[in-house]
Amino acid sequence: MPKAKAADEMKRYWVRFYSRTMGAFEYHGPWWVSGSTLGGANDDEDVDIVCCAVMARDEDHAKAIIDASFDEGFFGVDEWSFCDARPAGWEPFADRFQRAKWMQWPDVTGRNEKASAENRTLAYGATP
Repeated sequence: MPKAKAADEMKRYWVRFYSRTMGAFEYHGPWWVSGSTLGGANDDEDVDIVCCAVMARDEDHAKAIIDASFDEGFFGVDEWSFCDARPAGWEPFADRFQRAKWMQWPDVTGRNEKASAENRTLAYGATP
């Protein structure tokens, strides 16, 4: 039987999705509600826009980790916006997405504060 990949063999993903049920969500990696938009069947419900950093084998595994973070019986992810692979050593933390003490993420830089300008550029596609 093949061994599971070690954490250092896992890839880093930056994921964004829409959800109406964030109260039923428990994920210990970095995640933030970055805003909301109108959605739902009649475009009259507030739908949260959620960003997560995920360590996973591949894109499907990253999405499965997020799906498993919702309590059973809840809608969960209404729509995936993106699930983008990031380079080794990438960190999601920046001015907008700050690290909270409860967030579990490999500390590759030796510091647990805001990400560098390079990481902000990789995360958000904008120049610092």
